[in-house]
Amino acid sequence: MSFFSDVKEELKSLYGWTGGDFESVAWSDLMDEFHRVLDGATGRHFSIDKKVSTYAWAYDIALRRVKGEAGRVIRATP
Repeated sequence: MSFFSDVKEELKSLYGWTGGDFESVAWSDLMDEFHRVLDGATGRHFSIDKKVSTYAWAYDIALRRVKGEAGRVIRATP
């Protein structure tokens, strides 16, 4: 599997994303916010790239921010 396929699978299994979540906001808005989250909250340590779980977390936070749901820490549904 590719790195992004692994991230997508983690978003589905860990964060409960569905196909609708991937299409619920403009991709460019999601990507802009994703990079703000990822760059603002993480860094590169000892020249090691971020893991799949870090990317999945950043996408989930970015989606909630773009949808105006950033105040919710825990999703209502798995």
